[in-house]
Amino acid sequence: MDNHEIPESIATLKSLAECITARIRLDQVIAMAQEKIHQLLSPDMTMVYLVEGDKLILHGMQPEDTAFRTAGGECKIVGECLCGLVCNSGGPIYCADIAADPRFTREECKKLGISSFAAIPLVNQNKVLGVLGLASRGPVDFSKSAAVLEIMAAQISVSLVNSILYEDLERQVNQRGYARSDLEKESSFKAAIIELAGEGVCVCHEVAEYPYIEFTVWNRRMKEITGYSMAEINRLGWYQSLYPDPSVREKAIERMDRMRHGDNLDHEEWEIVRADGLERIISISTTVLQAEEKTTHVLAMIQDITERKSAESDLRGAHSELIGKNAELERINTALKVLLDQREKDKSDLEEAILANIQMLVLPELENLKRTRLSDIQSVWVERLEMNINQIASPYVKKLSHSFMGLTPTEIRIAEKIKNGMRTKEIAELLGVSPSTVLSHRESLREKLGLKGRKTNLGSWLRSFE
Repeated sequence: MDNHEIPESIATLKSLAECITARIRLDQVIAMAQEKIHQLLSPDMTMVYLVEGDKLILHGMQPEDTAFRTAGGECKIVGECLCGLVCNSGGPIYCADIAADPRFTREECKKLGISSFAAIPLVNQNKVLGVLGLASRGPVDFSKSAAVLEIMAAQISVSLVNSILYEDLERQVNQRGYARSDLEKESSFKAAIIELAGEGVCVCHEVAEYPYIEFTVWNRRMKEITGYSMAEINRLGWYQSLYPDPSVREKAIERMDRMRHGDNLDHEEWEIVRADGLERIISISTTVLQAEEKTTHVLAMIQDITERKSAESDLRGAHSELIGKNAELERINTALKVLLDQREKDKSDLEEAILANIQMLVLPELENLKRTRLSDIQSVWVERLEMNINQIASPYVKKLSHSFMGLTPTEIRIAEKIKNGMRTKEIAELLGVSPSTVLSHRESLREKLGLKGRKTNLGSWLRSFE
């Protein structure tokens, strides 16, 4: 995950928790969860399967893909392929290349162009409810987002439990022939929903005597979160039991007082101490209810977000570590650049020194040697020696000969001297030839260099070519 994605991941996790807990219908929970996953990770496809017996049934897919459904994607077998294996193991599988993974056995998916896949179990109380699947047609390493995906899966699982319970209860009561409007009025129906909700649900009001707050609703999830039953919390006190630190307790009392005057809590995070002494982090949302007898009641929805906060802390730690590593890489790159620049400078200085020594010490002696009485074969060898020295020592000569392959060694030698500002007569005397021969070579150079018929100065052009 890149640096800028860390804050966005945390914000999306909070948004997902708020959105899906506000929905009770199964299809709404699944659709909202998939929307948030696409918003954060942009997979090509997401799907949500729920376990029904020994099968996994597709309950949600974004975007819709008819080819995937007709290829058998609507129903999978528990224990087969990645989604089925996840159901058995209870742990996620991240596959960057399904073609190379023998666990991926659905050839139909490979034919649809799927390249990478992630399967994350939806687990509640050690029971696998279903599987969240992410697919990409290009190579993607979903394991880099494992922490975020697994937190999302946990949040989705809680809301799925609420939705499944709601729909089961609704189905059971409908089978008895009651109309929905009548069902919603039945206290037993409401009590069942509250008691089996995946979140902590409680209702309280102020009382004059210790412990000053009395709870009238306290579902089983509240007992799991706090470790206290309703009778115990009413006897020992909410503030006194969960906030043993006096300074934290005072802040909690002051905040609840403001809440009773209309400043509701909206997913506010508080640290509590459970009955067993464990420190936990909870998210609280409240609504003030006014009863007929004018007593102010408070409805609170509570989630234990300790694991989510730990994962967020891990993400921030990874973010800080990544920034540190990037800074170290930048320092190393800067040092390497300095070394490479110095190496290039040393190389250039060495080449210039060698060239200067050859031009001052070797080439003049070769010119003197050529003025002596040499046999034909000796003259040939001296000329070749001079040409080879020029090609080795002069980057300019090397560049010129590579760019214009048709130049003869004599033309290259004369071009070098013209570039250095020597006149025709000086070149003729140096090479031991007539001025007319040098002029002939100059004309040949202009023609081969594409300057014939142009008013361009040959010496200036050769210097600009350097």
